[in-house]
Amino acid sequence: MAIFPEALQADEFLRDVAHHQMTIIREDEMYRHIRFKRPGENAYYFDLVTWPGNLVVTGDCGNYHFARERDMFGFFRTTRERASKPEELRRCINPDYWGEKAQAVDKQSPIEEFSAERLGAELKREMLSWLRERWFLTEKEERRRFWNDLHTYILSEEFDPGGYRAYDLVSQFSFSFESHSLKDFRFSPDLWERSFTDYTHQYLWCCYAIAWGIQQYDEFKKGQST
Repeated sequence: MAIFPEALQADEFLRDVAHHQMTIIREDEMYRHIRFKRPGENAYYFDLVTWPGNLVVTGDCGNYHFARERDMFGFFRTTRERASKPEELRRCINPDYWGEKAQAVDKQSPIEEFSAERLGAELKREMLSWLRERWFLTEKEERRRFWNDLHTYILSEEFDPGGYRAYDLVSQFSFSFESHSLKDFRFSPDLWERSFTDYTHQYLWCCYAIAWGIQQYDEFKKGQST
């Protein structure tokens, strides 16, 4: 399961749509086309399009197609809480479960991608765990060189979205300790059985757009009925 990248928070989305207005372009039971955008601008606009069993979110920030229940607005209504604050909006999305229902994703931005930050955190954790067990067998200068090599040869590198170069570098990495005849350090071979992905910026943005957009629609309908 992926985790939320620190770079994207719900407050960022709410700033992007702060001046959006809703326009119902079409509404015929479950056949809907609803647009959310700033008047006179296309930045961060998005559309929600539904037909029985399907929902597409499309626009300036990505395109994703989901299929599950006959009324997809009902499927995406995970909470009745108003999504007007970041902490509320975060509780309104279920990116892992929703991703399982995706039928098509944006060719520029899949649901998940390799995260160098997650890999780096795991490498540091494994390195420190190894050192703690052998602290009294190593010298301060060796530990400093160990850290410098890890940073120079892996952590400072630019990786491809699939993480293939990272896999090669980590698999080839080793460090020799001269003191106490310690065996060379190498990362555990089961490292790549763990997940090092995060949800992409666009996918999370579109998850927020779905939850927030449906709530705007529901509030509009509620106002019409009173």
